Amino acid sequence: MERDALFFEPIVWRGAPVSSHLPLLCRAGTLVGIVGSLVALSFAVLVSRVSGASPTNLLVSSAWMASMALLCWKVPLIWRAGVEYCVTENHVIWRRGGFSRSISREAISYARIHWDDASKKRGDLVLVRTIPTGSLGQTLTIRLSGIDAPDRLWQLIRGEASPASIDPESQNEESGERVLWTAKSHAATWNIKRITLAFGSVVMVATAVRMWLRFIPLTSRVIEAQSLSVGLAAIFILAVAMSIFLASGVALAFVYAAFFAPVRAARGTRYTVTDKRVIIQRGNSELLLDRAKISYVVQTTSGRLHDLFLIIDRPNARALIASGAIVAGGDSELSPALLAIDDPSVVSAILSDSPPPHRV
Repeated sequence: MERDALFFEPIVWRGAPVSSHLPLLCRAGTLVGIVGSLVALSFAVLVSRVSGASPTNLLVSSAWMASMALLCWKVPLIWRAGVEYCVTENHVIWRRGGFSRSISREAISYARIHWDDASKKRGDLVLVRTIPTGSLGQTLTIRLSGIDAPDRLWQLIRGEASPASIDPESQNEESGERVLWTAKSHAATWNIKRITLAFGSVVMVATAVRMWLRFIPLTSRVIEAQSLSVGLAAIFILAVAMSIFLASGVALAFVYAAFFAPVRAARGTRYTVTDKRVIIQRGNSELLLDRAKISYVVQTTSGRLHDLFLIIDRPNARALIASGAIVAGGDSELSPALLAIDDPSVVSAILSDSPPPHRV
């Protein structure tokens, strides 16, 4: 059997990214870079043709924005092309060239899966190891991006599947698993991240409104004065329109992220507790946590709704400080917490009766 060069352990599974799905932030950066480059280039043409001044600064800005767009588009794809994943007898290894990161299979606390599409055949598997002071104070995260059947690979890492079962057609179901409790989240909470986004949205909306109020009258006066040729007037109108719509788009993105995305995420979040696992699902993402990893549950109350934070300990450790589990979390990433539920007594009783530890 082939052995890994890092730990010299038998290799159970080996793979690499098979999809080129760009993260949302990279796609947004590419779009902003393209639009910003076109705006700067348009104004450079206008400055050069109308006033005869040197458009060097605008051309440099255009080139910089175009470079940013190219980097946001190509760098993640080039980086991912040289990545290799390896699961050995005791470790999961992420490797690119001479650089590698590893995590012990036994020390993995929980996993997150981000599916590329609704068919649930391909996606990213995120392996998280926590620290003894709380379930959300993670110290190590390894992301296996763009792989087939990440749910089956997670079962393989847990020791409950064979390498031959890593198949995109496999279903994310465990034989004999019974659902004991399920519920949906009822509200979106305000945290530091959301408050910051809300403040940023106010600033961006004010900026966009100011641009609309200043640039539209200015454009009208320029057209009425007929001081530009038809071609230059078209370039001017296009540059102004792209600037306004870019600012408006960024403002709307901030408003959506602060006020609408958290509410939508909360309404689309479902918690499921089975006799083996805790499963948290939201859209194309899900968190999978073995109940045997849960040491105890911390409950907080806000009005009629309750939050349950699942405290995870490493082997031979006990989490004596619960604050590390409560201050973290967010709307963009799933975390081991059941937020905004209306009846915590049933699930608390179920989780208090955890199954025996699972051996990898």
